[in-house]
Amino acid sequence: MKQAYLFDVTGTVPVLREDGESALQTWRDQGGYANHQQFVWLDLSGETDPAVEEQLLRSAFGIEKMAIQDAQRTRHPPKFEAFADYYFILLRGLSSKSTTIDFQTIQIALFIGTNFIVTRHPEPSPSVEKSVRQFIESPELLALGPKAAAPLIGRNMVDRYLTVLLSLEPRLDSLELEMVENPTAAQLAEITGYKTRLKKLRRIFSYHEQVFSRARTSEFANAESRLTHHFNDTYEQIERANSLAVLYYDLASDLMNSSISMESHRLNGIMKVLTIITAIFVPLGFIAGVYGMNFEYMPELGRPTAYFTVLSTMGVIALGSLIIFRIKKWI
Repeated sequence: MKQAYLFDVTGTVPVLREDGESALQTWRDQGGYANHQQFVWLDLSGETDPAVEEQLLRSAFGIEKMAIQDAQRTRHPPKFEAFADYYFILLRGLSSKSTTIDFQTIQIALFIGTNFIVTRHPEPSPSVEKSVRQFIESPELLALGPKAAAPLIGRNMVDRYLTVLLSLEPRLDSLELEMVENPTAAQLAEITGYKTRLKKLRRIFSYHEQVFSRARTSEFANAESRLTHHFNDTYEQIERANSLAVLYYDLASDLMNSSISMESHRLNGIMKVLTIITAIFVPLGFIAGVYGMNFEYMPELGRPTAYFTVLSTMGVIALGSLIIFRIKKWI
């Protein structure tokens, strides 16, 4: 789906929203690149014909073929790249249905020139949609021009990640209490899943930190001093999200180690009891084995008190073993 918006930087002209081709033609008719009072935002969402999309972007905005191919890939690390007349930014945002730690991501590509913005994503992106609404509703953002879209989309994107991260904290706290009271294999499996997802988040945030670190120190952000704060704010939010992901990853690791330690302690207790029982019954079994042999001449068998003597001896051995174990603090 191609949707386009024609913005006036003064905010005095209503935003024109049309389908992609119509808005682009209107933008061209009103001066295109030469008109610095207006800029067009082309939003490409959903599955499109790569060849048709490439032709549109190259003819309308002069975007390099290799950059378009990077944007069209299903998986590509986030990056920032400067060209002569525009900037190319790749981000990895949450899918529209992702609200928990079991998230899915989508690739968001941005091409930003002097008076145009192109966003491309394979499915609807709440971050891009919210950014468009903010541009429509805020004359201050319009005055900053197209470059303001980059930190704005980045901020909206990381805000969604933060919501997912912060929703995980209560569950980790409750898991800690549950594991102390009644540790189970299901809890360990759940924590392992959290660690996997948090590790993926750490990798995503690390890429985004690099992207916005480059962007905020480049001419892209510093050519307009009013943009510097927006880029710094987005970069700091990504840093915060990365710190939280690291914190929760370490917490999940601690919970996993605690779970394994408690399980090992429980197994050690069981093995201790079984070992003590074995140690007590080994000499008793030996005595029972000796007197269970079918020899005809065994002196003790002829005595009237032999049975009770052997049982008493076995009892003394068992009790003596328990006393020794207790003295040595084995039990």
